[in-house]
Amino acid sequence: MLCHMFWLICTSVLVYVSAYNTENIEYYSPQVYAYSRTYMCYGDNFTVYSVPENIRLNRTRCGIYIHKKEFKEPPRIIYTEANKKGLYTVMVGEAVKDFETGWFYLLWLLVNIKGKDLIIGNLEDADEFMRKYNMMTDDTSKLLFMFLIMRVEF
Repeated sequence: MLCHMFWLICTSVLVYVSAYNTENIEYYSPQVYAYSRTYMCYGDNFTVYSVPENIRLNRTRCGIYIHKKEFKEPPRIIYTEANKKGLYTVMVGEAVKDFETGWFYLLWLLVNIKGKDLIIGNLEDADEFMRKYNMMTDDTSKLLFMFLIMRVEF
């Protein structure tokens, strides 16, 4: 897997919550995608539900600003194309103050998610490396969040 500050080429799915307009992406093959920091909305079968407000984010509802109060609890993440026998990693990041740098703070990291659980959005059995899902408590500001799913291959 090749991961760079502005580009990521791998078998992954990303929903990006931002105020920036998106542009078309170029597909290198049916299962390998290329995207930039200004276009990270693809994955027809990838959905994030905010908790407690239950706001649905997916390919058609991406690239929008969502107030952080919508994400006070860990989100429910569903990827219906997951391989039932595969393992996956989920990361949630928040853009640093100057988004143009392309850097994100890692807020939440789950590993060893079984594909069969990811299909239905059950992340309870996953191993959590970032022990506490923690959003800032100031409810007056809006932030940019990135949700990333990667399939683990051995």
